[in-house]
Amino acid sequence: MKKQMKTEISLSELAKKLLEQPTVAPEPVIKPSEPITTPKRRNPLKVPRTAPKPAPKAEQEVIDDIVARLIKLNETESKYSLSEMLSEINQDDIEKKFVGTRTGGPDGKVVTPKEFDDIMSATSNKLALALWMIKRIQDDFILPEDIYKWEDYFEIFKRRKREFPVKDINQIKTEDQIDDFVNKAIEIIDLEAGDASKKKGVSQDDKYGELKIGEVNGFTVYKIPKGTSDEMYGVACDLGSGTSWCTATGNTKTWFDRYAKDGPLYIFIGPNGEKYQFHYESEQYMDKNDRSILGRNLTF
Repeated sequence: MKKQMKTEISLSELAKKLLEQPTVAPEPVIKPSEPITTPKRRNPLKVPRTAPKPAPKAEQEVIDDIVARLIKLNETESKYSLSEMLSEINQDDIEKKFVGTRTGGPDGKVVTPKEFDDIMSATSNKLALALWMIKRIQDDFILPEDIYKWEDYFEIFKRRKREFPVKDINQIKTEDQIDDFVNKAIEIIDLEAGDASKKKGVSQDDKYGELKIGEVNGFTVYKIPKGTSDEMYGVACDLGSGTSWCTATGNTKTWFDRYAKDGPLYIFIGPNGEKYQFHYESEQYMDKNDRSILGRNLTF
């Protein structure tokens, strides 16, 4: 058995070996973490800084007054929009934009001064309603010669608005809507006053046999010849009784003369009292309510 040999090392050699050992890096210093903060929740009842400042009291009173007047108008009259109220409609502006000069024709405008006066009369001087009529005339949905009829239509509408399909006159903008409005107004007028043609019970075949030119699909056709005369105007009123034709009003011969001087009037009367009037020169074919039937699907 071998003897274990002692290894002797000098102090200097030990120091040298220690110097040759790798240097151990000091442990990193760990700083305490900063506390986590939760953002504050915004108070929903607090007005944000970026919110607009409220209107001054005087300005707010003006706004409240406008809204109150609008609500009152909508409850008592036909409805007007807030934009129309704020536009401050006035008669001078309407006349400048839509009415021709007093001395001449319409000057490219929508209506003549006489027609504008008739509109103001028919609407009881209500400017918003007058403006509505002018726009419908501009669209060719209302004829100038029919302006006077609208005084009765508006009066019926005011009294029995609930019976009309559209109860806000400003929402009536298309030709079909105007037809529905007029038809309903005339229906109510007939119910209240009775159809004049039914009350008379006159045999028109016997009275105007010489003007009868034939029959078509059950309709008797009468021809009022071209030319103006009191006699033919009386015939037009009689054959056109119970209608809204401007040529048969019984009040003025003006519109009869205007049409009859250009060409004959053809009147179609059905077995149940249906009536239509045709005038070739003005390209008008009207039902008893004086609404055009051209381009519409009707069965005779």
